[in-house]
Amino acid sequence: MINVTQEINLHIRDIERIQQVDLPKAIDVCEQALTLLPPDTRNVSALTQVLCQYARLLLRVARPAEALQAGRRALDTARKAQNLPQMIACRETLAAIYLGLGDTAVAMQNCLEGLRLLDQCDDRSLERDLLIRLARIHEELGEFEEALPVFERVIAIDQRNRDARGEAASCNYLANVLNKLNRYEEARAYAERSLKILDANGIRDYEPHSLYTLANALIALNNDTLAEYMLVEALRISDQMSDTEYMGDCYLEIGRIQIRRGETQDALDNLTKALQIAQERAENRLISEIHRTLADFYKTTGDYRSALIHAECFHEIYESLYNSESDKRLRNLQISYQVEQAQLEAEVERQRRTLLQQEVELRDQIIQELDSYADNIAHDLKNPIHMIRTYAVFLQEDWAERMDDMGRMYIDDLSRIAAKMSDIVEGLLSLARVRRAELNPSQVSMDHAFQEAYRRAQFMLEAEHGTIEVVSELPDALGVASWVEELWINYLTNAVKYGGRPPHIRVGAERLPDGMVRYWVHDNGDGIAPEQQAKLFRKYERLGQTKLEGHGLGLAVVQQIVAKLGGSVQVESSGVPGEGSTFSFTLWGMQ
Repeated sequence: MINVTQEINLHIRDIERIQQVDLPKAIDVCEQALTLLPPDTRNVSALTQVLCQYARLLLRVARPAEALQAGRRALDTARKAQNLPQMIACRETLAAIYLGLGDTAVAMQNCLEGLRLLDQCDDRSLERDLLIRLARIHEELGEFEEALPVFERVIAIDQRNRDARGEAASCNYLANVLNKLNRYEEARAYAERSLKILDANGIRDYEPHSLYTLANALIALNNDTLAEYMLVEALRISDQMSDTEYMGDCYLEIGRIQIRRGETQDALDNLTKALQIAQERAENRLISEIHRTLADFYKTTGDYRSALIHAECFHEIYESLYNSESDKRLRNLQISYQVEQAQLEAEVERQRRTLLQQEVELRDQIIQELDSYADNIAHDLKNPIHMIRTYAVFLQEDWAERMDDMGRMYIDDLSRIAAKMSDIVEGLLSLARVRRAELNPSQVSMDHAFQEAYRRAQFMLEAEHGTIEVVSELPDALGVASWVEELWINYLTNAVKYGGRPPHIRVGAERLPDGMVRYWVHDNGDGIAPEQQAKLFRKYERLGQTKLEGHGLGLAVVQQIVAKLGGSVQVESSGVPGEGSTFSFTLWGMQ
């Protein structure tokens, strides 16, 4: 008769085996295993392992909210047990989940935390997985240069472990990144290295991947003949293995090569095959590319009716893809923050029995801020800002001469408004970054931080013919240098925007009896009425001056930073025009 631990181990082995062929059944086995492991179980290792597997499986079947909950529960369990290897595994799992949700910032945070924990652990088995995840995050962010050294580290690990398949795959990944960086000779070398490793070790199933990557590099190097040979070889191997994953892409590239050579009938045959395979696999991205290629093909042959049909198909599918992806990203971001909100609410409930009421109120405030942040980011990201800006630039560059003054003015306004929307999103993300960042304060040179902020504000100041006068020394403080610089730049730009015309700004500091230092910025504007002063440091508030630019997030960022550093913010103003306002913040001074 087997005990519970042995039964759990059997379930874990079953999950690893079944997930290769039957995802729903593997999820059922995970859920059965979890029923054998109550939350207060002493078998923490097994519980964490099952939860991680469960989270990954849920992500694969498009149940991201449940996947995130399982991943977070796994991390909490590993933390309580102080099990370092499993904490690393949980961080890698969470990085995969957040990347799937499109939240690359949190995915990166989890990945880097996993690598940091790895430095404290003798078990290096997860290093490769974490590095692969990190490189993919860099790719998702378009940071291809940053992805290169990460893939090189992965290749070194594969060589050390004598993992031929892993090394071949890593070389191919690196070749893909080099193709995106237009470094085609290097891409060709790594793709050829990948193929050499696969051939030496008799690994056939991955060859189409590397052949396709190599063909792309050769096409860019104007070697269509050799590229076509590689693509035909990839098709031959894929056909032998009944694997259609890359066949549509290969037929498409062969068709494009044949178009360039003027082999119109052969090109049309291969493009038709590509379209058939793409439709069978429901690969809408590839289908849209094939329709665009066919539209261009028929246009060159003079068949404008067919060209128009395929152009319309391309635009219809492309628009559908874009809208679907936008909606998916919005839903996933909402899921991400809703789960985080639920986690915080649960934490508040657990702490309510033991913590002081002040801490409970702080948690409530965090939940409210997170809810407000999630709602606003979902609203602002709904509009495809980058598309608006791109089309505005196209119109300015290509159509400006055909427009009258009114039309050009409308396009300029459209571009300006889109830029302002981008600023709003960046401000919201700044608030979120400050809230989530870990605090590691050190001595900050206040003179240096102020001078850096002054340089950033100088262009705006000169445009308004303003002046800044520093009337006292600025003592060093305890804080984070980059954050303190943001405090100064927000106060200085605020004084330039809402001060007098021209703005005359005075800056100073004073030591307080309790060891704090009060830093202040005084402007010569119209001042702020007492009843309005309390609203200034709230998010999304902006008083008066509606003709001036601003979105009310700068002072909210100031308040968040100063609060996290243990200080406070204040505004003093009589509300009398010309007497101006004094904005200040306090930080702990250095002894």
